[in-house]
Amino acid sequence: MEELARFQAYLRINTAQPTPNYSEAVIFFKGLGQSLFPGIPIVEQHGDEPRPFATVPIELRILELIPQKPIGLLAMIQCYPDLPSVYLNSHIDVVPAPAEEWSSPPFEAAILPSGRIVARGTQDMKSVGMQYLEAMAKIRREAIPLGRTVHVTFVPDEEIGGVYGTQPFVKSRTFAAMHIGFGLDEGLATEGPHFDVFTGERVAWWLRFEIKGNSGHGSKLLDDTPSEKMAHLLHSLYTFRDAERAKMRAGTPLGQVTSLNVDWYRGGVTTDGGRTFHVNCVPGKIEFGVDFRIPPSIDPESFKARLMGWMQQAEDAAAAPTPAPALETPAAPTQTTAETPFLQTRTIRVWPLQLNPPINTPLVPVNSPWWDAFMGTAKDMGLDFQPAVFPAATDARHIREHGIPCFGFSPMNLTPSLLHQPDEYLHKDIYLAGVEIYRHLIPRLANAAVPGR
Repeated sequence: MEELARFQAYLRINTAQPTPNYSEAVIFFKGLGQSLFPGIPIVEQHGDEPRPFATVPIELRILELIPQKPIGLLAMIQCYPDLPSVYLNSHIDVVPAPAEEWSSPPFEAAILPSGRIVARGTQDMKSVGMQYLEAMAKIRREAIPLGRTVHVTFVPDEEIGGVYGTQPFVKSRTFAAMHIGFGLDEGLATEGPHFDVFTGERVAWWLRFEIKGNSGHGSKLLDDTPSEKMAHLLHSLYTFRDAERAKMRAGTPLGQVTSLNVDWYRGGVTTDGGRTFHVNCVPGKIEFGVDFRIPPSIDPESFKARLMGWMQQAEDAAAAPTPAPALETPAAPTQTTAETPFLQTRTIRVWPLQLNPPINTPLVPVNSPWWDAFMGTAKDMGLDFQPAVFPAATDARHIREHGIPCFGFSPMNLTPSLLHQPDEYLHKDIYLAGVEIYRHLIPRLANAAVPGR
């Protein structure tokens, strides 16, 4: 079947970080465009000098805002080009796939006798990008009317934060010219018969805790040491973590609880750059890093105050009659940066490694034509769409930061979530069913709140 062969061809392009083969992907997109949309004009745009999208009914544009970081952009212009458009986003890059961890080559894209297509990117998220295009080709062949312009994008570098992909793209004049009213991005597979529709995602706070205090000989019972304060602080963090994990085990989805993981520690007295440490020396400073993921339902300022409370409790618990000198208090910054503390007590500072801005999105959108389009598609096709909060970070956050509603959705039910894992796969029947879902969903979105539709 040609649809599966095209999907396999895309999967076979090794776009794994840190050296994704974007040049081969561009060649593939150009050929795919001509195959699915015969006669489509292909435009190469270098730099941010957009020309109007409404000059032709359909166009494939290869946009290079940053050298060697191409964005594939398909625009299908419809009846009401002045209405805000629909934006269907996917990313080209995938995470590394060490071959020794896989049961078959990760970029071979073989279809097993069971029907499973095994390859890196089957779930995250080359399937979705191809399903967009296959559905758009069907819509065009069948002359299904669309009230709004539909943009399909293939962006680079999502797996490394979108620094050279979506982040500069959403700030470009080209993006502004697309006049986007609603966006779709990636979701997750579900093992049950339902599909998750991610109406928001958790905020990532990556923080570095720096604790200072008394140092000295390891034979002494010193007060106010960094290690003791760290122990009290970690106790508070992990008590909270245990409570959140209990919620999840009781049935609350991961996206609706706050997760935290202490991912690294640094400390000790060393004279050889960390190859060996002096066990009989109490260090005067210890650091550790924490990955927090906070759901939209949690007020960031309240959570910040809770962190401050835990830090103060650690200070008080380890306090000495003559405490360690207080840290110098820097001038109050106008905003938190990597050079200014996020939080500070007497001897504990918290530094931001990454602070994604909070975006308060309701779990179930109210008076939303886009949510209504999903519910209408579910009714038409006898599907079960359930609202959810994405537990990690996607490019959708950059879209939402510009005030544009954006949902995450990948039509992969009856499938274990295997993104970033060995032997990632998607069953061929689930892939083809996803094309049909988009074939119904895209017109619903493009005709949402359109006069006379």
